[in-house]
Amino acid sequence: MLAEPASGTIKFINKRGCALLGYTSEEASALRLSLSDLVHPEDREVCAAEYARLLNGEIQQCVLGQKCLRKGGGHLWLQITVTLLRDDKGEPQWCAVTLGEMPERLILEQQLAAAKQLAGMMTWSWDARTDQATTSENSIIPDGKRSLTSFRRILLCVHPDDRRTVQATIARAVATGSGYTHEYRVISMSGEIRHIRGTATCLFDDKGEVTHLVGVSIDITDTKSRQSAEQAPKAIRDILKYVETNWNKPLYLEEIARHHRISPRAIQRYFASRGMMPLTRQIKQLRLRHAHQALSNPTPRTSVTGVALQCGFQNPGHFSRDYREAFGELPSETLRNAWQARDPT
Repeated sequence: MLAEPASGTIKFINKRGCALLGYTSEEASALRLSLSDLVHPEDREVCAAEYARLLNGEIQQCVLGQKCLRKGGGHLWLQITVTLLRDDKGEPQWCAVTLGEMPERLILEQQLAAAKQLAGMMTWSWDARTDQATTSENSIIPDGKRSLTSFRRILLCVHPDDRRTVQATIARAVATGSGYTHEYRVISMSGEIRHIRGTATCLFDDKGEVTHLVGVSIDITDTKSRQSAEQAPKAIRDILKYVETNWNKPLYLEEIARHHRISPRAIQRYFASRGMMPLTRQIKQLRLRHAHQALSNPTPRTSVTGVALQCGFQNPGHFSRDYREAFGELPSETLRNAWQARDPT
């Protein structure tokens, strides 16, 4: 395809493009379709920023999304790759656009990765013969990265009060060759208590002996917190709602307590009695999640310092430390990886 650079209006579609998109070249011309019209609504904001970088000469090529809209409202998994063609004076002349079909395996991998991120999911496998376990990157083990470790080391991350029941559940699964679903708590690198729902199944050798346990562990902390919040007294519910609304503003426990006519000690006692994070830590985690979202979906003006300040972190050093504890990497690494994913070259 060829498109006009400034507006993105499509001027020509070849037969292959017409077949993929469902339009004839005449229909595309009459409708004055633009590249933005082909991009899935979920991807348009990010793609607009990438396209602006292309026109500004910051990059030579960009990929606009991975879901492409077809005539009639359906979509295809396609990579819309745009290359800017310039004239002899270096001015933008045309955008050459290619539509590349994505392999089925890559589509499934991306869908699974998205599901893992949304669900807070960790995948793992454990070799019952060697006691070696392999975990995915969003792991509960201390380094937070994909690694080879032992069952004993993973068990140390489980809350002491839940460790015995987890060990017994896994031992019973191996002994009986059955799977299991079990809820328990873990302690993160920052000392935060997280609620996990683990599901596993057994793999067998030719003799019917269990060789591996494979499973997924889903972080259900937010669900547990919402359930607790729904059952909380009105004053606590009001406080949590206030924090959700004002997370990017200065928030101090004493002022929050005074605003809601409750003592700071009563707030602390309520969360402690239910095994929940202190309110101040909840505020920090909420801000860190917003920071991670901003750095994972950057615009040309995104910077680590800017995101830190926007999310209520006044000390860049403390922000980097807390961010690394929460996500297993520095904020600068998240930002760099986000840009590299968009522009592999």
